[in-house]
Amino acid sequence: MKLQKGAGMKKIQASLLLMILIVLGGFAQQVHADSVQTKSLYVLEKPTWLDNAGISKGIYHDKQDLGIILPANVQLEIRQTNPDFQERLTMELLNDDSQKEKSVNITSNWQVVSNAYTAVPFIDTTFGKEAPVLEYKVTNTMKTLPIYHKGDNEAAFFQQWDNSNAEFALIYSKYFQTFVPKKDKAYMKRMRDFSSIDGLIDYYTDVFETYNKLDGLSFTPENPTDKNISNKYFMKANAHGAGAAYYGGDHTAQNSDSLADFYLSKGWGGLHEIAHGYQGSFMNDSSFNVGEVWNNIYAAAYEKKTMGTRIFQDGWLYNYGDKPGMERRVINLWQTTHTPVNNWDVSSKLLAMVTLQNKAGDDAFILFNKEHRKMANTPGYEPSNHYLLDLISRYYGQASGFDFTPTILSFGGTMSTQQQEDNRSRNYKPVAPITELVPASQLTTIQNRLGLETPFALVDTDQLASSELSGSAMIHLKIDDFSQLEGQYLVLTNGTKEIKRVKITSKDLNIGTLPNGIYTINLPTGKAVKYSFDTHYLRVKEATNDVTVTYTAKKASPLISQTIHFLGLGDGEFATAIVDLNKEKLTMALTSTSPHVYFGSTEYAKLEILDLNNNVIYTKSMSGSGTVPSKDTPTIKVGYKVRVYHAEPVRLKVDNLPIVNTAQKTNTFTVTKAGLVNDNLRNNAEEDLVARIHTLAEMIQANPLIVNNDYAEVKDDLLLAIDVLSEPMKTTLLDRYVTLLPKEAATSIETSVNQIQAGDQDSGQVIATISPSKANQAVTYQSSDSEVITVDASGNWTAKGAGEAVITVTSVSNPELVKTIAVQITTVLTPEGLTAKQYNMGDAKLTGTFGTGISYVRLWINGKAVTQAITKADGTYEILNAASYIIKPTDKIEVVGVDTKYVEKNRITVTASGESMFDDTLTVDSYEIGSDTVTGTFGKSIWKVRLWVNGKAVAQATTNSDGSYTFTNVAGYIRMTSDEVEIVGVDTQYTEVKRIAATLTGTSTIDNTITAETYRIGDEKLSGNYGKDVFKVRLWVNGKIITQANTSSGEYTFTNIASFVASPLDVVQVVAVDSQYKEINRIDIDTTGLALYNYVLTTEDYTLGDSKIHGNYGKDITEVKLSVGGQIVQTATVDKKTRNYSFTNVDTLITNNNASVRIIGYNAQHQEVKRLALNIE
Repeated sequence: MKLQKGAGMKKIQASLLLMILIVLGGFAQQVHADSVQTKSLYVLEKPTWLDNAGISKGIYHDKQDLGIILPANVQLEIRQTNPDFQERLTMELLNDDSQKEKSVNITSNWQVVSNAYTAVPFIDTTFGKEAPVLEYKVTNTMKTLPIYHKGDNEAAFFQQWDNSNAEFALIYSKYFQTFVPKKDKAYMKRMRDFSSIDGLIDYYTDVFETYNKLDGLSFTPENPTDKNISNKYFMKANAHGAGAAYYGGDHTAQNSDSLADFYLSKGWGGLHEIAHGYQGSFMNDSSFNVGEVWNNIYAAAYEKKTMGTRIFQDGWLYNYGDKPGMERRVINLWQTTHTPVNNWDVSSKLLAMVTLQNKAGDDAFILFNKEHRKMANTPGYEPSNHYLLDLISRYYGQASGFDFTPTILSFGGTMSTQQQEDNRSRNYKPVAPITELVPASQLTTIQNRLGLETPFALVDTDQLASSELSGSAMIHLKIDDFSQLEGQYLVLTNGTKEIKRVKITSKDLNIGTLPNGIYTINLPTGKAVKYSFDTHYLRVKEATNDVTVTYTAKKASPLISQTIHFLGLGDGEFATAIVDLNKEKLTMALTSTSPHVYFGSTEYAKLEILDLNNNVIYTKSMSGSGTVPSKDTPTIKVGYKVRVYHAEPVRLKVDNLPIVNTAQKTNTFTVTKAGLVNDNLRNNAEEDLVARIHTLAEMIQANPLIVNNDYAEVKDDLLLAIDVLSEPMKTTLLDRYVTLLPKEAATSIETSVNQIQAGDQDSGQVIATISPSKANQAVTYQSSDSEVITVDASGNWTAKGAGEAVITVTSVSNPELVKTIAVQITTVLTPEGLTAKQYNMGDAKLTGTFGTGISYVRLWINGKAVTQAITKADGTYEILNAASYIIKPTDKIEVVGVDTKYVEKNRITVTASGESMFDDTLTVDSYEIGSDTVTGTFGKSIWKVRLWVNGKAVAQATTNSDGSYTFTNVAGYIRMTSDEVEIVGVDTQYTEVKRIAATLTGTSTIDNTITAETYRIGDEKLSGNYGKDVFKVRLWVNGKIITQANTSSGEYTFTNIASFVASPLDVVQVVAVDSQYKEINRIDIDTTGLALYNYVLTTEDYTLGDSKIHGNYGKDITEVKLSVGGQIVQTATVDKKTRNYSFTNVDTLITNNNASVRIIGYNAQHQEVKRLALNIE
């Protein structure tokens, strides 16, 4: 837009006045005295998938203001008018003290509401399909609630607040609302951590978006259980709250009449409280209490994101600089006293969780949250039936490929044996704290070398390879019957890699020397008798390392073990009783001091064990409060009874089974070989067990690695569980799951054929048989030459070309059992027949065969003949130097046979494998202005190297056989740091292959400087200085050349220019050109002589429906943006010569006359320097 002289200034003044009026009136719905207001409320989607997972995320914080402050004892008349809305509608009257607040239900009838204390009415957001509509009467005794949205004018907001002396104000944003008492107004004007309210909003917006990402929530999710909803947290002050601050169901608050320290500042407190909303029902596991820990994982992640290495000094995680002290505490708990992690203090538990997450990565934490939500939305899901550390190890392993089992067991965490084995079966690499794998004398050195945060950071064996540490290892097998293991194998693995295989000939096995690290021990579990063993990992730390593996014969399958869950207040688990017939122990673990505080010292629950004579041999009584956490392991046997009292029997669970009579406070269970039987309900324990057997069998079947693992303990567990069943079910399941049950040791291997003689393209199958018949029948097949014969995993083979090869058949369970099959393939060609072997990239030759009707064989690449083969009398040919022609495996490679007259007789396509030989590498060394040469390197697919300056080729380099190149005498081409210098590589056809930019250093050798005095409107002259390489100096106004200066001895002067520069909006520039009249410099001129910065910003009135908005901007504005409704929606296109800006397609952004639209200018530091309100017509 170009303004006429005189009229422009008036329009600017009018625009500024209109902007002030709009800004002052645009912060909140204005209160009109004694009027009836109507407000349509929005509704949210009911997030049942989050409720089911126990994720509150401030969902029920969401509320909507009426724009008013209700003084003490002033009456508000209100009703709901949408006849289709039938839900409960609640209005809260909120202030800064919960003891002075109240809530009321709003109905369709007019009702009068008041409060003894000044309060602000908020309506709790509903979750149905119908949206409520309110009518309420506003009187002149009420005040307008000052409300600030992102992008509003902060000065006008505070002016409104000051003028009204309002008791409260509201900050409103996408993810939260902050309800601010007047006490904090002065602090808000000069906040400790933020220079503006927008800065505060940006900070907490980043917090919420970081937490949402870590929780795996999205507004556009791939899985429905990961869907986020657009609710807002509600942050306030509460003079009678809990602790220093708290997170509640309908708000989060600082316990004070101020919220400055928590929600108007940066810091751990706000991060901690907000993250409470991202906890889940997985925390119901009493074996690992992560209350006040799980939320801190989010807070610590945010501090790490924003602080980087400053977290060690400034972060809560390391006690604000006491990192050595925190490390000593954790190492003492973990490595010295071996205290179970559930008994660690909150900050040490957090470090344990962060240590796991640092190794697994944030993606693993995200996967955990996503997968837990899937589980929680599965029918029958019971949180307390799942160990939290089972879930963590499962999903952290799935995401990272690491086995966290040894780490979790090392710090005393609780995991199921089934999950431990599942983790091992997936060939994940085991990890352990570095302090368990490196001698103390070298710990600090290697920790620093690997860049690990703490001496208990987790490492895998491969990670330690650079240390070059190693040690010898001995493994001692402690078993009551050595014959159960003898002749079988101990196998050490690191992930998928087999490290050692040792035949078991003695109880003491010399493993030899191994690199320092942690390895998975795979051992047989017994032949006639099935055993469990206590050690599954070998740690190599010192020069010599001894490990004893203790075997224990299994008396019962873990499937028969059952857990009684005691739930208390809020369905929180406070105790468990695990009935384990394998160990013949009942593990009674009481983990809470207050199972249900409402019951006080009254007995809330009790467990008794009765022996075969009905004598009570064990009693555990638990009151509602004042209990002492404990862990007992009394004896339990088949025929014993477990009598359980629970004051609230609906809160008594036995795994996922409906075997608790919730109508009775006392339930008595008889222990049978198949599980617990309720004496009153008489449930069928075998039927319950069969269901668990099916579940375990499905799990095994879904994991081929377990199916093919003869040492899988879980197979033993399946067999032992089936063995306790009565007939005919026992035989039925043994037959049904025969392929999943333990196998006998493999002793020999036979194949259906001992040799294969076949023609090209023939096919067949090799069938392998392992003895004995109950041994694992799995084998692998491998061809020694895939160009002669290929073979798949089922033994199906296909002849590919003439030649000899060997097929090797190997037992999976015993790799020492091997059978080889000799292969001979012959090819009979027609007279015009033609074959070619697969080409491996880089091979010197391409070979094949040809028929008697072909005289010559040629190689074609990408449609062109490139060379001719050497043909031999035996019908074979060789194409020499093939690597010179076949550069990429994606090239079209053909072999063509011709007769004596070069008439084509046959053409075949050749397949190629391997890495591309194409090398278009091109580098250039940094060039210092004034130097004589430019140097670099080039790849073998580049023939010549050229120098381009400012879009033109100026020189060709001297290339050397070692792949280096040099340009000489380049100083004349490259003279300025602003020159665009490029190195271009071309092939033999001079086709461009690669182009890269060169980095220039130093100072320009051209002196193109120009300076100018400040120009005052009305002056006739403008003067300045110019550099030696400037030929002429020109004056540009508003994008057009006006005149050329008089120049002499480095000084220039423009005269008679007052008529050309008439307004401070004019864009005035001085331009320098060289002797070819090519522009070499341009500077902006201050046109007032007074202002240090030119922040002029103008715009025309906008007509609704127009697609564009235009205007001008001052030289010190670098960016112009469009804000609609408080949100930045577009960045303008700017013309730096004319100082014009434009927005396009704005008709899709501005849809009504009442839209709040701002044009905002920013300086080079991205700070807002000017804001205009757009007048919409």
